[in-house]
Amino acid sequence: MPPAPSFPWQTRPLTVLGITTLVQIVTVMIAHSMVVIAPAMAGVLAVDPALIGFQVSLVYGGAMIAVIFGGRLVQRFGACRTQQYCLALSALGAFGAMVPNVAVVALASLLMGIGTGPTTPASSHALNRFTDPANRNLLFSLKQTGVPLGVVSAAFLMPSTTLAVGPQWAFATVATIALLSIAVLAPARATWDDDRTPGVRLVQDPLGGLPVVWRHPVLRGLSLAAFFYAFTQLCVTSFTVTMLVTEFGVGLVQAGLLLSLVQLSGVVSRVLFGIYADRLGSALKPLALIGCATAVMCAITALLGPGWPRTGLYLLLVCLGASAVGWTGMFIAEVARVAPKGQVGIATSGAIAFNFLGILCGPALFAVAYGFVGSYAQTFGLLTLVALIGVAILLKTRRVESSTLQC
Repeated sequence: MPPAPSFPWQTRPLTVLGITTLVQIVTVMIAHSMVVIAPAMAGVLAVDPALIGFQVSLVYGGAMIAVIFGGRLVQRFGACRTQQYCLALSALGAFGAMVPNVAVVALASLLMGIGTGPTTPASSHALNRFTDPANRNLLFSLKQTGVPLGVVSAAFLMPSTTLAVGPQWAFATVATIALLSIAVLAPARATWDDDRTPGVRLVQDPLGGLPVVWRHPVLRGLSLAAFFYAFTQLCVTSFTVTMLVTEFGVGLVQAGLLLSLVQLSGVVSRVLFGIYADRLGSALKPLALIGCATAVMCAITALLGPGWPRTGLYLLLVCLGASAVGWTGMFIAEVARVAPKGQVGIATSGAIAFNFLGILCGPALFAVAYGFVGSYAQTFGLLTLVALIGVAILLKTRRVESSTLQC
């Protein structure tokens, strides 16, 4: 018998999964580094802590602009080099956040977002190329655990480092981690980037992958639903710490740890729902179910008050995290499943743009709503309607896909 073909270790599925997840963790950690120390940064910058919603919007405004061109970046530079560029920009943003000036921090936030945006099209290209399609939802869900794990990393690292040596050194720490991660990716470039097309123009289409998404009915429905799901998710992750500190008297470090519980519950639910979606062969039904659960949890959060037992509060936060944070792996896997052949990176960049648009709008509008409501917990209750709109879009998309298959 001829010997079994050998593949470079850089292209083995677990290696690809591990490296892409690392990049996701580091860039998301930096993108959320300011959120988890919002009360401390508000003191440094002499602003209201509620304004952190606008900082998050700046981060994901940069991400939304960058991700539109993510597919072209992957075509021109390759999946590996694109992720290295993302890490470098994220590090630059973290170094910029060390400057105690509102204008500089705003610019640094944009750089953090630009560094975050193209990572998903790049990782989707690599995963779709080097892994088994039969396990697509599970593998993409595992990779997307990098998002909550990135927030968990920020929640563990930033508050304790800030209390020990100040926010400037906390930002320097995460920037250094990003620079070290660039070196980790270096051995993969030769094999990951051998399909790149150096002559591709980055701005040949100013709308990037958006037209591809909009022309495809299922991609369009997925992307519109992602707007509302991301809107809800980022409000949850952006304001949980501030709600716990200001309305429930929880210490900054303990609030960061509780945010970690929210994110870790999302890690578990991503994996479980990914397995469920693989068995169904489609993620549309699981995505609708998880949206319904999010709506219920947001409605219950509106009932929170100082008299709630801490155990009940913590359990609610875990359930909220499992639902609000657990959807993105299935979403990206579903985009890869239905994308036109050879256009996974382009389609992913267009779909993720809607995701980032929801992130851009959500925290800022939440901050505005809080100004009228005056309670973080009750403002969370308004997210019930947002989540249900996403569910309605997904249910309509399922009907569209079913009718298309029957024709």
